[in-house]
Amino acid sequence: MSDRIVITHASVVHALGQEPTEVFNRLIAGEHGISAWPLADEFHQARGAQIRYDVKQALGSGNWRGHTRASLMACLAGRKLWQTLVSDQAQEMDGDTTGITLGFITDTFSKKVQNILYTQEYKLINPFFFLNFSPNAAASQVSILLKLRAFTLTISTGFTAGLEALDLASQALRAGRAQMVLAGAVQAGSEEAVRGFATAARLPGPEHGVLRGWRPGAITLGEGCALFSLLKEAEARRSGLRPRAWIRGFGMGYNSQAAGLGYSQACRDAVLAALEQAGCGPQDVDVVFLAANGDPGQDQAEVLAMQEIFGNRLPAMTALKGALGETWYAGGALAVALAILCMENSLLPPTQFVSAGVLAKALDLPIETRPLNAQRALIMALDSDHKAAALLVERLT
Repeated sequence: MSDRIVITHASVVHALGQEPTEVFNRLIAGEHGISAWPLADEFHQARGAQIRYDVKQALGSGNWRGHTRASLMACLAGRKLWQTLVSDQAQEMDGDTTGITLGFITDTFSKKVQNILYTQEYKLINPFFFLNFSPNAAASQVSILLKLRAFTLTISTGFTAGLEALDLASQALRAGRAQMVLAGAVQAGSEEAVRGFATAARLPGPEHGVLRGWRPGAITLGEGCALFSLLKEAEARRSGLRPRAWIRGFGMGYNSQAAGLGYSQACRDAVLAALEQAGCGPQDVDVVFLAANGDPGQDQAEVLAMQEIFGNRLPAMTALKGALGETWYAGGALAVALAILCMENSLLPPTQFVSAGVLAKALDLPIETRPLNAQRALIMALDSDHKAAALLVERLT
């Protein structure tokens, strides 16, 4: 038992709410965070799950001038998580033995900054702003805020980074690098990214994938952050913290040679590696949280992989990105937070904006909330470079 890595607490920042239970309850009620995403010009239109509340105001007093939007989101999630840990732990929190692993890539160097540099209007730039060009900016800001001194690690590996951050945190705990690790991912939606999603050319054939974007063939953008507290189970119980889930297995898969359905091999490899590490078989998986985001090739490949792995015994499945948006680096971490709540509350949220095509029907995706009896959840993440990740978590009571 002492070597099992467990999750005790989670913190979420998203358009649907500032607490995991708030986001979960709104999903169960059939709500979503998708709305019009304003751009700086009149020639582009986009919709997505944009955080509309003032993150600085939610953080409260303090000097947040040098923080980017992503750093602010990560600090808000980190502060809420730390405050909950302080109130629940039987002893004083120790930042000296706590580390952080965060999936993130900087999106700071925007066209606005380039124009300022070109016009030499340097007085318009806050000197602290340049510190945020580093990919380590968000994790470092959280470490400074919470006084975490064990280690600070940023994972900039793509859409799988949130799940990889949880796995790397588990490895660090087993190696004795820390007694506790805050692990997760953050993604802010920059104007350039939104415009790119609004104008990206897609090839929507007769089947648009599992999800239906706000227009045929489009992927709906999102942003958000999810952070977790990870410890060895024995340490958690000694500290008076209730373990909620056990990270049983993690796997990665790659297929750099094939496009489209080439993702199927990556998905299969990732799932089978996670199951092997967990000492489980496909029959032990109760629910799957798909990475489906509306991309026809990726969605079709993921469906094919699920059918090949599980055969005629398909577990319950859902896809969250119709409601949460494609949150890039943060997508896997957000799904983990919601998967734990789904198992605890015995409810499976609907797949919103589900396509009417055969792919969604093949997996019997729910279009309304369903009862769920699950102890083990498989969370999927897919990247645009033909890479897949799978994380198996088991509920603890």
